[in-house]
Amino acid sequence: MKQNKGFSLVEIIIVITIMTVLAGLMSVSVSLIFGLDAKKCAKQLEGYLNLAKTNALSKDAEELRIYRGSDQQYYVDFVEYYYTGEVTNPTLTSKVIQTELIGKDTVTITYTLTSGSTGQIDVGKSITIGFHRSTGAFQAVKINDTQTAAYCTALTIARGTKQYTIEMIPETGKHIIS
Repeated sequence: MKQNKGFSLVEIIIVITIMTVLAGLMSVSVSLIFGLDAKKCAKQLEGYLNLAKTNALSKDAEELRIYRGSDQQYYVDFVEYYYTGEVTNPTLTSKVIQTELIGKDTVTITYTLTSGSTGQIDVGKSITIGFHRSTGAFQAVKINDTQTAAYCTALTIARGTKQYTIEMIPETGKHIIS
């Protein structure tokens, strides 16, 4: 009686094929898992842009400040502006009325301006986006609380190779994720 002490070529090919399929599925799954943080951040940021636009059209001046905290996570502040002091010498004052966490430390957020310049929002840096009360169009942005003449045309949220871009149309205040 003959004993079979090895694998046949067909068995080896089947095992290699199964392992290849499993490895491919795992790489896709890992890619999707890593991209979820960026997708969630982009969706939340788009939602807060919608809310800021609605608030600007219905209330006093309100803007959305996007920044990275010292804990490396991304936040948005809803900032309200109002005048204080005497009528003859008023002072423009700002107050944060709401702060929300939008992104973990694993994502990065960059912006693109109409001037062609780009920047990454990092600790100590921020971009403030506002809307005109009468038209809903975007206002010129503030970088690190300093007014600029440029408008934001895109916010890109990325993690690894996955990235989501919120395209912004300054004239209309419209924005979409692509």
